[in-house]
Amino acid sequence: AVPDRWSPQLREPELIPPPKILWRDAGEPFRLPAERAALMIIEAVEYRPAADALARELQRYGISTTLRTGQPEVGAVFIGGSPTLQRQHPVPDQQGAYYLEVNSSGIRVVGRQLDGAFHGVQTLMQLLQPTLGALQVSPVRIIDYPHLKWRGVHLFGSTQAGFLPRMIENVIAHAKFNHLVIECGYGQWETIRDAWVDISAPKDLLRETVQASRRNLLEPIPLIQSLGHMYWAFRNDANKQLAEDPDTPWAIAPRNPATRPFLQRLYDEVFEVFQPRHFHAGLDEVTLRGRFPNRPESVGATVAELFTEHTEWVYGELKQRGVEKVLMWGDVLLAPGEANDGGAHAKSQAEAQFTRERLSKLKDLVICDWHYTPAEPDRYI
Repeated sequence: AVPDRWSPQLREPELIPPPKILWRDAGEPFRLPAERAALMIIEAVEYRPAADALARELQRYGISTTLRTGQPEVGAVFIGGSPTLQRQHPVPDQQGAYYLEVNSSGIRVVGRQLDGAFHGVQTLMQLLQPTLGALQVSPVRIIDYPHLKWRGVHLFGSTQAGFLPRMIENVIAHAKFNHLVIECGYGQWETIRDAWVDISAPKDLLRETVQASRRNLLEPIPLIQSLGHMYWAFRNDANKQLAEDPDTPWAIAPRNPATRPFLQRLYDEVFEVFQPRHFHAGLDEVTLRGRFPNRPESVGATVAELFTEHTEWVYGELKQRGVEKVLMWGDVLLAPGEANDGGAHAKSQAEAQFTRERLSKLKDLVICDWHYTPAEPDRYI
């Protein structure tokens, strides 16, 4: 037997992101003892994801839960958000807003729809303080809503079972993000079977990540590079007949007759795993490596012409599959001098302008503007 080396030390919780309004109230904390199940009440079944998230967190401390549907009770954690409840509590008319109140007799989370209630629960989880034999939350009232409507994380697929779901539940959703861009060219897609390597993520693990995302109210968005940055499709010398420059396989050949059927087969597999509402097509750093243009079909065309022609096809293909928003990187739409760093890869300002004018007609195209080098505000372009 080893005696306790330390007891939990109460400390001010880190709330990430900081809430808009927070009042610390006097009085005793609300306690969740380990020796009995915590009572959670949800106003309706639609709030089950928020309750499940809290139950998983309590289980980490050895506290079980009892869940039922109803109205707030003394001694319970209540989660809801009906219009009636919102009128009774100071819930802002903002997407993802919530009101959280804690006192010695109970906890109340009232959200503007499910995402607001879910965010309120995440804040509650950050407020939990371990003491001997219990968790406790000091009296507090919080009014909050996200400052940004679109809050995303960009990561890659994993070959380790359970890793990304744990990261989603314990880190990403916990900090109230609502989109997850999963770059998954390195996936075990049958279309590129010959190009699989040790970091190619199995489909079942990608599905696991998609399911964990939706369970935690994150919109999963696949990122499949669809022109440049396609070295993952050419690994092990596979599919090099589709490369614009087979000697340096980096960009796929946009005018090769076999390219579009190849991408369509790949998209079929990605859609089966993700059922995406949004899709990130990459399309950055197309000329970073190798010769582009190079193939006979591309002779006489400018980079801008090949790029916009292919981007328009990718956009149309994805929209035809029901995608609401098509995302792409923005560097090929900028020429040197149009950004304060190297994230501008159009050949000239004329080609950048040509590309922007053509693509501006695609109304559901979202440009993800990336830059590596910061600058002072007066010098930032």
